[in-house]
Amino acid sequence: MAVFNFAPTVRVDTYNLTIDTFTPGDIGDYDFFSGSATALSFFDDASIITTLQGTGFQFATFLGRLVDVSGGTLNGILALVGGETLASVTGWSLNAADVFDLTGDLGGRPD
Repeated sequence: MAVFNFAPTVRVDTYNLTIDTFTPGDIGDYDFFSGSATALSFFDDASIITTLQGTGFQFATFLGRLVDVSGGTLNGILALVGGETLASVTGWSLNAADVFDLTGDLGGRPD
């Protein structure tokens, strides 16, 4: 069973980012990407990070951006702002390639 947790309000710069204003598309609006077999992380700096957690991730990058996920299992998501948890999802066992295909271009292709 998946468990979704959301912070009521986490302060981001000059506005409050809440579950009402956070969408999955926000994951792709990051400047940097870091990936391993167990974590795909999207971030602007050390204070705003979204990490897709799982196992066996197989992925491709282009110019430092995630462009494809071809394998692995997505178990959860962790979104941090200033070290505080904005949102987390645990308990999934989803095909990571299928999720990537459904969500489109999470990592964003360079312009």
